[in-house]
Amino acid sequence: LQALDQAAGGRRLRLSRLGQAETAELIQHSLGLAATAPRFSERIYRESEGNPLFVLEILRALHGEGLLYRDEAGAWHTPWDETTQDYAEIPLPPTVEQVIQRRLAHLDDDARAVLNAAAILEQEATFRLLLSTTDMPQGKLLAALDALRQRHLLLEAPAGYRFSHEKVRQVVYAGLDEASRRDLHRRVALALEAVAPRQIVALAFHFEQGEMWRKALHYHRQAAERAAAVHAHAVAVRHYERALALADRVGLPDEERFGLLSAYETSLSILGRRSDQMVHLEAMVRLAGGDLRRLTDVHHRRAWVLAQTSRYREAEEAAQEAIRLAQAIGDPLAEAKAHIVLGMALGIQGKRDRATVHLQAAVEIGSHQGDPRVEADAHALLASLFLTANDHGPARRHAETALQLYEALDHRKGVAGILSTLGRIDALEGDLAQAETCYRRSLEICRAIGYRHGEARNLTNWGLILIEQGRIGQGLHLYREALRAYQSIGDSRGEALILGNLADLYHLFLGDDDQAVRYAQAALQRCEAIRNPDRGYALVTLGRVACRRGEYDQARALLEDGLAAMQAMGKRHGEVEAHRALALLALAQDRPEAALAYLERAAALCRQTGLAPLLPNLLAEKGMALLALGRREEALEATRRAMARLRPGVERAYRIPFAHYRVLAALGRPEEAREAIEQAHRMLMEVLRSLPPEQREVSLERVPEHRAIVAAWRAVQPRRLTFRLPRADAPTGRPLHGDEWVEVTWTVAAPEDETIPGKVARRRHRLLRLLREAIAQGATPTVGHLAEALQVGVRTVKRDLAALRAAGHATPTRGHVKRGM
Repeated sequence: LQALDQAAGGRRLRLSRLGQAETAELIQHSLGLAATAPRFSERIYRESEGNPLFVLEILRALHGEGLLYRDEAGAWHTPWDETTQDYAEIPLPPTVEQVIQRRLAHLDDDARAVLNAAAILEQEATFRLLLSTTDMPQGKLLAALDALRQRHLLLEAPAGYRFSHEKVRQVVYAGLDEASRRDLHRRVALALEAVAPRQIVALAFHFEQGEMWRKALHYHRQAAERAAAVHAHAVAVRHYERALALADRVGLPDEERFGLLSAYETSLSILGRRSDQMVHLEAMVRLAGGDLRRLTDVHHRRAWVLAQTSRYREAEEAAQEAIRLAQAIGDPLAEAKAHIVLGMALGIQGKRDRATVHLQAAVEIGSHQGDPRVEADAHALLASLFLTANDHGPARRHAETALQLYEALDHRKGVAGILSTLGRIDALEGDLAQAETCYRRSLEICRAIGYRHGEARNLTNWGLILIEQGRIGQGLHLYREALRAYQSIGDSRGEALILGNLADLYHLFLGDDDQAVRYAQAALQRCEAIRNPDRGYALVTLGRVACRRGEYDQARALLEDGLAAMQAMGKRHGEVEAHRALALLALAQDRPEAALAYLERAAALCRQTGLAPLLPNLLAEKGMALLALGRREEALEATRRAMARLRPGVERAYRIPFAHYRVLAALGRPEEAREAIEQAHRMLMEVLRSLPPEQREVSLERVPEHRAIVAAWRAVQPRRLTFRLPRADAPTGRPLHGDEWVEVTWTVAAPEDETIPGKVARRRHRLLRLLREAIAQGATPTVGHLAEALQVGVRTVKRDLAALRAAGHATPTRGHVKRGM
């Protein structure tokens, strides 16, 4: 090679690395395959990083070992083709390592020493660091680097030097004994500390590998703090775990260990790792000993985790203990934080008045002490508290105050949480576009910082407004994602919430009542397991299912239990839904007066609590109750008012024009009724469009209202048939040729026909329509064709035609002499 290099007229071509697709093509051509083998090629690409030499060597080695072989038909196989997912079972062929080892064996001591140092330095192999690590004179180092470049073992990069292939570095590193590795890591760590002190992560790694434990702990802690500061909490947790693992080696004092655990627990909290939090909080209790300040902090943290895992009684006790200790040591900010957690635990349980007292106390302390974070947290929880009560004005004021404070603090977790709250307020006030914007922003922040609980909350709320917009398929997808997120962090309360939402969706939209019952019962089981009284929605769904199945006594008991649970929790929206379900049950039992009373109570709640988006459906349902009472004009007034309030964001909005259709049909106003049912059908199809075809068919078949809308819509559609008629210009007096016929679509019946009084007049109206449609399509029917379409005798058609001609109508038929009109 050296001789060729020096020969005149030659030109050196460097074969660059191949991409994944090019590697697949190289393997295809090398093995003579008809097409690429994607999974096999991807495994080889990962192993070789696209180095053509290594690709071919791997193929040769696999073939030589009988792991890549041909069958009798000449097709290539491996032993793992039928079972593998990604061919991870393929071993790294020793041939590749042996090739590298043979190349390394030819190096002199200086070149090998430089290569060893570079293997330890990895991406940090700058000239300056190599100089410090190897202790070589500059000239010797330059000569060694030149030799390594010539042999294509190292490549010069903008920031220093790198191996020509990661496999080369791995083989070099594997060739070092334990003592040599430890010594080199120490040298690298000390060199880095001197020339690149900001490379905290590298320093932590090299000091740990060099067994300089105290320095390793110091830099792991710095790396964790730096990661947490930029919200990279998953990275922070890894460094905290390494630091804690080293704490025993260096005999870290309890005070420092407590501080380390405290920071670690904060990152675990954001990642939603509740069980890990509890384990480390128990360790913090032991480390706190008799230090009241530390014990206050631990009890506050425990209260928060217990509330998040639905252990409310224990959460209250821990928060109250934190308040007592904070007051004992005279720490108002610690007291405020404990008030916040206690307010949260009480609020979740529906104990709104007590919760408000504690949260307001926290706001006052935060304001007096000049701590905006405490103020923000208290305002955020007050916003949620008022939102639960559907008191949107105070909820928005507290939320906007919290958002301003969080943004000023650059507290991204707080910003994400309060954006979710504002999104829910926007959704309830009908501004769904703004709500989606809030959820999208919040979700992006949650995912960026690894805030799993916030992610689950946003997925739930966003799914809810997608469903309210009629985007059922997308909403269902987000609900399922939210369920996985809640399950991953052990949040049984969140899991119960989303299971209840899924039960509601499967019943109301998909018509799968068996699955709805399973979800609702699972939600109730979660609630019972954690003593969560928020059982109302699941009970209402079970009541609705029982009503649909005709199990009226059971339905009433479930719905009344659901209403009581909603009232106990102060869930006004849920109360309205329970009253609506009871009204539907009353109508099913032919008790329209009772239905009307339930609906009036629901409407009063909506007016009191600002639940305006629910009013259109309530008005439509009121119209149905009035219609059942025979009060048709009042029913029409109710459905007209419902139609006037129809706008985006009204849940199951297609029910409103359907109710209007039913009233109009009862009043004998077919044209208006047809318009209403067309609108209802169009809106229903738009909602179901986001579902897979099979699920859409099930919904149309199993949801009674969906089935009724489709049946009513079909009833008003014209009935059309296709006939083969003579062309208008076809000659008479002989059999017709094939090209003298034309296919015509005839409307043999239409809803408008029923508005014409009298059987004969109605038939003659249909006869004239058939003649007009035939002329428009270039055909002239015979009397026989007309008789067949109308399903009457030829004599009847002839009499009708004569009467129509006498009345001045044109009635062109084949074989009839045309006369003036």
